[in-house]
Amino acid sequence: MCLPASTTESSSSYDGKNYVEEHREKVTDADGMTHQTTRRRLGDRWYQAESTTDKDGKTTSRETWHNVPEDQTVQFKAEWTQQHDQKYPLTHDDKLENKQ
Repeated sequence: MCLPASTTESSSSYDGKNYVEEHREKVTDADGMTHQTTRRRLGDRWYQAESTTDKDGKTTSRETWHNVPEDQTVQFKAEWTQQHDQKYPLTHDDKLENKQ
């Protein structure tokens, strides 16, 4: 049996017109299931990515979008990343981790 565990990490900023926000959460429950949620917000637009990995390693995922048309999801992610990275530049170790 696995002991429940969780981690939460958040960052946010306000540039005078838009909130740039990220919230990450990872929870491992008593059954060994790992639930990960990442929510990214830019002004009144946001998306949430959720994944669940069972103890055998099988992962299911889904994304929820708010005020972002389906044909603009890639553009939103790029815009969010650009604005977030201006406020919270990645360290060298973070950049290596993101490439993997």
